[in-house]
Parts: sequence; C-alpha cells; structure tokens
Amino acid sequence: ELASIHLKNNEPKKAVRLLDEGAGSVTTGRVELLKMMGDIYVRTAAISTNAPRVAEKNRRAAIRTFLQARAETPDDIALLFQIGELYIQDGQPEKAVDIFESIEKLYPRELQVRDRLAAGFLAAGTEGEGIRMLEELLRSHPENARLPYYLGELHLRSGDTNQSIRCFRQAAKADPSDPTPWLKLGLVQFQSDPAAATDVLLEGLRSFPDYPRLNEMLAFVYLSRRDYAEAERCFDKATRLLDQNKPEKAPPYFHLNHAVACQRAGHDDQAAALLIQAVEGNPDLPLIV
Repeated sequence: ELASIHLKNNEPKKAVRLLDEGAGSVTTGRVELLKMMGDIYVRTAAISTNAPRVAEKNRRAAIRTFLQARAETPDDIALLFQIGELYIQDGQPEKAVDIFESIEKLYPRELQVRDRLAAGFLAAGTEGEGIRMLEELLRSHPENARLPYYLGELHLRSGDTNQSIRCFRQAAKADPSDPTPWLKLGLVQFQSDPAAATDVLLEGLRSFPDYPRLNEMLAFVYLSRRDYAEAERCFDKATRLLDQNKPEKAPPYFHLNHAVACQRAGHDDQAAALLIQAVEGNPDLPLIV
C-alpha cells in the first residue's frame, strides 16, 4: 500500500526502494512485492523510448527481479511469459526460448499455448522483426524443433501461408515424437483446402495413429466435407483413445460434433446418446442440429 501511494505521487524510485526493503524483510508475500517492483521497472522501460540506455537498465532490472520471483513460484505461467518477452525485447532470444521451453513442459502438446509463445516474439516489434530474429536463431540452432514452429506461426500471422506450412513441416521433421506440428498443419490447410487438410492429417496419423486430437481433427474435416461415414469412424476412434488416455478430456464440442456425424450417417440412437452426453458435460451447450 505504501508503494502504491508513492506510485500515485509519481515517485517510482521511492516505491522500488520500499518494495526492495520489504522483499528482504517479509517471510510471506515476498513474490507479490517482487512482481510489483518488476512491473515498475517494466513501465519505466516502456516510457524511456527516447533514452535507450535507461530503458535497457530498467528492462534488465525487471528481468532480475522477476527471476527472483520465479525461484519461489517456478510454475507461474504469466510470470514466465513476461520474463520471456522481456528477454526478446532485450535482444536475448535464446534465453527467451529456454523460458518458453519450461512453459511447454507444463502444457505439452497444447496448440494455444505454443501459438501464444510464438506471439511472444512480437515483443521484438513487428511480425517481420520477429521472423528475422527467429530465422537468425534457427540458423544457429537448426536442431531446435520449437524454432520452426514459432516461425511458422509468425508467418501465418503475417499472411504467408506457404511459408508457414513449410516451417510447420520442418518442425514435424525436426521432432518426430511431437504430433503438434501435424495438428497445426491440418488447421492451416483446412482454412483453404479441406482435401489437402485430409491428406496432411492422414500423413500425420501414419506416425501417430493413436493420438486422439489428430483423429478428432480428421473427423471434423470429414464432417465438413459431408463424408459422414468416415467422420463417424474417426470420432469413434478418437472416443476410444480418449477413454484410454484419461484424464485427458474431450473438448466441449466433441460429443456434439460426434452426434451430428452419427445422425447424418443414419445412426439416430447413437446420436441421441451422444447429445445427452454433450449436455451432461456442458449444460450451457446450445444444441442446434
């Protein structure tokens, strides 16, 4: 509260000194003091665009402070994101990748998390600047499978679909044990060419036949192509795999899409049972079939 008063009075240095003193004195709540102190350094760096050395000094002070907080809360995802983006702003992308790797270990094979990590390279400025940074890093570390994935996501955000596909394929080749690039390839291809998405998902399934999400995505592609029998078959397989891989849960609309495929394939009883399952799992689900 005292630090907040100093900030309201436009006295950030006094606030930092007070928080630093508090972080060295308290036995509980130290992480919150460190985070507040780090946030002050970040804000000071952000408003020091006309004084690069001042910005750099405060940015590096923020990194040191947040790393102290991380030592006590190593699984704080928001904090890890912030540290990674600060490393990127500070021109230390290799350290950012190390931080992002620790996030991926907490959320393995999660597309949304990995895409968010790729977006972290926009802290360097524009998509173009982030792409140049990643390309340079990839030349130095061609064995790192995360880098082509991040690069593919930035190319996708910049509108270069062909380059993004090339990078996601490179990521799939770099780490044959990871199905995530195949999922991303399927999503990218589906936007423009569902037939191409079918081919790429079948290609991925040759390496990962028992990965539920690839089977689910292929089922959804077949559903969009009105190949209801194949969609039902893939949904059935994905359901069996999800049951085997508990506690992995089906996505909210999984049972609903499965029900639509069954109903369109002429299996009304199974569709009805799946609709009941969908509602039980998500009571707010709008059922429009």
